[in-house]
Amino acid sequence: IESSISYLSELKIPLKIDFNNTKIDLKKVIHLLQIFSEEIAPSERFYDFNYITCFEKENFKSKCCEYFGWDKQTVNDIVNYLLCDLDVNREFKINIIDRPLIQIGGKIIWISTFNKKRRWEIILHKRIATERNRQLNLKTQVPDTEKYVSDLFRNAKFGAVASHCYNYEGKEGEIDTLAYKNNTLFIVELKSTYVEEDILKTSKYEAKKFNSLASQQLDRATQYVKDNFEELKDIKELNIDCSIEELKIQTLIVSNIYQADNLLFKEKHLKTSLFELMVILKNDLRNMSVIQSEAGELPIDFLEKMMNTHNPDYNNVDSINKNQDYNLWEDADDCKPDDIVNCIKNEKIWERRNQSKQVQSGEMKLELFDPEKKYLI
Repeated sequence: IESSISYLSELKIPLKIDFNNTKIDLKKVIHLLQIFSEEIAPSERFYDFNYITCFEKENFKSKCCEYFGWDKQTVNDIVNYLLCDLDVNREFKINIIDRPLIQIGGKIIWISTFNKKRRWEIILHKRIATERNRQLNLKTQVPDTEKYVSDLFRNAKFGAVASHCYNYEGKEGEIDTLAYKNNTLFIVELKSTYVEEDILKTSKYEAKKFNSLASQQLDRATQYVKDNFEELKDIKELNIDCSIEELKIQTLIVSNIYQADNLLFKEKHLKTSLFELMVILKNDLRNMSVIQSEAGELPIDFLEKMMNTHNPDYNNVDSINKNQDYNLWEDADDCKPDDIVNCIKNEKIWERRNQSKQVQSGEMKLELFDPEKKYLI
């Protein structure tokens, strides 16, 4: 236990940390884990089958109080800190390494063989670092991204503001980014999301995050804009110079992932990724389509071209077109609102890559070398 505490102390990790508004004593956490890891573990004898140990939850807590001499509240806090409750819905992935007390119903499971003689100080260190980073991201990511998106619009000669707070029908609200140009007002809702590991979970997540939550926020923000248009016209940074009758409202859901890109949610809210929006507003397709090398600029499909040198179907098409028009805007010097919408809806950023893939024609799915024909098939 002392060597574990020394490890954490050397890394300047406080021995008392906050968890669910309570203070957790890491020394006691390590004490409990090491006792269980050493004492409630299978022996080296092959006939000992004590690989999983099961306790009634309340009995487990009372036994801990008795054994360690801790009060009920301390034991309860430590158990909650180490608990992986399989009975509740969660937005975090199950991790029975740093949450090794598994609760099913009213029982606590200890996987004895899996948790035998582990380096708990290292496991706790990783968990603390991960949770700290997550907290920092939650605090800084959204405001920083809102400002970044508004700056992207501003650099494209739009009037723009970030984090516009408002009060509508007695309820507070916030619009992540507002951007205006040529009688069009973009209302942007940012969503920081993660990719789920299977299609079913992904579909549920999209329905909840985009189709429900983001769409409701955009519906409310749109109605607020219509009912309080004169209030928005007073925001100098937006430079709104049209009437409400002339105004066109375009809502955007922007997230850090590509899933559901180019789709309309609730048949009106267009979804795109932050990366795609950045490339469009910077008109930066060229830098995305070439590789900078010592030999100069190489097209992104350069390797694909080389690999298919002996493929007649591929070689007849000039995949590397040095005169490629990388411009995403109708007017190369002026980004218009329609340019943004058309690029997203028509997948302009990915258009060239999609055409390149189609060159390899109909039935070709796998690239296998055919020694008879001497090219990849």
